[in-house]
Amino acid sequence: MVLDLHKTCGYVFDDKTYCQFFSNEKLQNIFVELWRELARRYAKYSDFIAFELLNEITAKETAEIWNRIADRTIKAIREINSDVKIIIGGYFNSSIEGLLMLKKPVDENIIFTFHCYSPLLFTHQSAYWVENMPSDFKLSYPGTVEQYREKCREFFGGDYDNEFDYDGGIIDTSFFERMFKIALNVSEKYDVPLYCGEYGVIDKADPESTVRWFADIHAALEKYNISRAVWCYKKKDFGITDEHYAEILPEIIKYL
Repeated sequence: MVLDLHKTCGYVFDDKTYCQFFSNEKLQNIFVELWRELARRYAKYSDFIAFELLNEITAKETAEIWNRIADRTIKAIREINSDVKIIIGGYFNSSIEGLLMLKKPVDENIIFTFHCYSPLLFTHQSAYWVENMPSDFKLSYPGTVEQYREKCREFFGGDYDNEFDYDGGIIDTSFFERMFKIALNVSEKYDVPLYCGEYGVIDKADPESTVRWFADIHAALEKYNISRAVWCYKKKDFGITDEHYAEILPEIIKYL
C-alpha cells in the first residue's frame, strides 16, 4: 500500500496559483511535521506500506528546492523508522525528465517514481482540464510520430516536443522503450528501484486504441522490469472498471 500525499498546505499539482509551498518555510515545516505524524502512525507496517512524499511536482524551477525539502523530510521520517520505503518523483508532474534532477538517494530504502501518459495527446484527448485541449478532439493509436508532433504543436506549442525525440516512424513499443531507458539509466546510476506510479488512458479514447496502447506500454515495462500501478481503478475519467472499459477489460487485464 502506498500512502501518497496528493496535496499539502500551499501546494496542489493541478492549481498553478496555489504554489506558496516552495517559498514558504512555515508551510514546509507543516509538511515535515505531517510526515512525522504519518510515520509515527504507519511506519511500523513497513513490511507492506510505503510513503510517497508528494504527488507531481510541476515547475522545473522548483526542482532543487524540492530536493532540499525531500531530504529534510526523509531525515525526519528516518528518526522514527529506518526501513519504510519512501517514494520520490521529479518535476513536470513526475515525468521521466524530472528523474534526472533528483538527488542520489540517502539510503537503500528510497524508490524513484515516474508517471507515464505518453503521448499525452492520445491518453488525455478531449480532457477538459488540459489547457488548450479541444473538448471534441479524437485520436486513434498508434499513429505516426509526425502526426502526433504536428497536433501537439498546434495545441500546446513546443511543450511536448521532447516526447517525440524518437527515430521510429510509428509510435509503438519502441517509443516507450526509448523513454524508459532514460529512467533505467537513472536507476542504474543510483542503484535505486523504479516505480511507474501512474499510467492509463482517458475514457474518451476508442476502446480498440486503448487496448493497443496498454499492450505497447506493458511490453516496455516488462522488458525493463519496472513496477507499476495503472491510473485508475474506478471513476476519475480513467477508471478501468467503469462502463467504457467493460468490453475490453479482459484484454486490458492481460497487460497490467
